[in-house]
Amino acid sequence: MQDFLAGSESLSPQENTKELCSTDQCVEEWSTSNGNFLQFESQGAAEQFATYLGDDGRRWRNIVLDMSGKELSFEQKKEVIDTLFASHDWS
Repeated sequence: MQDFLAGSESLSPQENTKELCSTDQCVEEWSTSNGNFLQFESQGAAEQFATYLGDDGRRWRNIVLDMSGKELSFEQKKEVIDTLFASHDWS
């Protein structure tokens, strides 16, 4: 996931797997200034975790963005969500 977050220097990504991957299905986690990115073994496990987060979570394939506990402006939220969906073609 380091390559995934490589273009997000303004978010200050830090690898935090040991501290924040609390489920067996979570394989990697990176914290940023605007949320945490968790990578799961499967899309199903990611979908389940994102469902628990509700409005504070977004999912792209097997990666979940956890924004819980963050007070984000519209621009901050847009930046971190755009990072999650950077490879998604919206057309």
